[in-house]
Amino acid sequence: MKILIISEYIAPYQEVASIRWTKIIKYLKRNHHIERIDVVTLDKKIDNERVKSDALLKNDLKYIDHYYAVPTPLLNMAYVGYDIKKCFQTQSNGKQEGRKKHRKIREKVHLLLVYFKQIYIALSVFHYIRCKIEIEQYDAVITSYGPEWTNLVGCRLSKKFKNMHWIADFRDQWNREFNRMNPDRLIKKARRICSGADCLLRVNPYLELFESHRQKVVVIPNGFDPGEKLEPVKSEVFRIVYTGTIYTSDEMDALFHAIQQLINSNEIERSDLSIEYAGHSENLFIPYIQKYKFESSFINHHFISRKESLRLQSRSNLLLMAGWNTKNEKIVWSGKMYEYMMAKKPIIYLMAGEEKDCEAARSIKLLGGVCYQTCRKKETFPILKKYILEKYREWKETGNVYIKRDDAYIEQFSYPKIADKVYRLLKKI
Repeated sequence: MKILIISEYIAPYQEVASIRWTKIIKYLKRNHHIERIDVVTLDKKIDNERVKSDALLKNDLKYIDHYYAVPTPLLNMAYVGYDIKKCFQTQSNGKQEGRKKHRKIREKVHLLLVYFKQIYIALSVFHYIRCKIEIEQYDAVITSYGPEWTNLVGCRLSKKFKNMHWIADFRDQWNREFNRMNPDRLIKKARRICSGADCLLRVNPYLELFESHRQKVVVIPNGFDPGEKLEPVKSEVFRIVYTGTIYTSDEMDALFHAIQQLINSNEIERSDLSIEYAGHSENLFIPYIQKYKFESSFINHHFISRKESLRLQSRSNLLLMAGWNTKNEKIVWSGKMYEYMMAKKPIIYLMAGEEKDCEAARSIKLLGGVCYQTCRKKETFPILKKYILEKYREWKETGNVYIKRDDAYIEQFSYPKIADKVYRLLKKI
């Protein structure tokens, strides 16, 4: 069996999104009879200021038989321009207020540039594949969304090579950026682009893919690699840790409010606390620290390697994650949550959004954690507060924290198990 995978996010690129197909490839090659797995991605000029490599994922490159890194020179020039623009904006913050009135225009221009960027990349990759790769040799071509150019390439290939088996994989909501004024147009676009796919994969059953009645849809979740597991470590302070990306839609006020109340009631000693963040989104985390005056207890690790992130998780007492559950989009477990499963530490999931029916809230107990829901504040805030105090007292008395979780439930998210499921699917095509 020969497989071609087309994805922007793949080893050695340091992004949570890179883990999915890097690890599926690893365990397909290790545990199953796969003759060849090749990868098509973009040449990102790894290990510069903008793009970092992941040392752990780099070790898994040996499972990829051929790695095609497509050059996109115009895109690289655009990145240079972006860096210059960012530098200029940093030096002229005083002028930003006067530009707010032009925000809508800038947003429309930005969306237009993003659209043309995806078209440019898709055409570049399609032309590269036509010239460099013999598509007919593969039993299946798998494209992984997002961004959109992967689907655009899959669409063009399926039209050019009628006998090609195309599997379209979705890590994120397809066409997440709906135009609220004209959603039907984008739904038609989604259906048109993916109409040639034989099968659609999605990370959870809530993603809307707008499939046709003839298309098969299979849930293939994200997961964790048990080979990267670290043993939990005791901590000299009570460490509350968030690793990863935070979005503007995330809400974490309840967490800090609960901690503040526990300190004010003398149930937690402020001097015992260490609140720590690692990632790109410190600008969204620090305002909470400032609002509740936790500066003396805060450690900002900034952006660190995934290897260091796993080590930080293993030394924590509480792991934090934020997400959202809305009518338009439902999140169960984020990419970082699978690392948290591997860490075997208590988890607090802070769920924003207006939808009360929430699978993550129902299932968090299987991970040994709790979920606070913004839309159920009266019910879930006392649970959140009690859980923090319970884990603090455990640490205070024993130097450790404990969780009771469902190991069988968690095991289904290990990449060996996920690769088994993908292999069974590939055998049927």
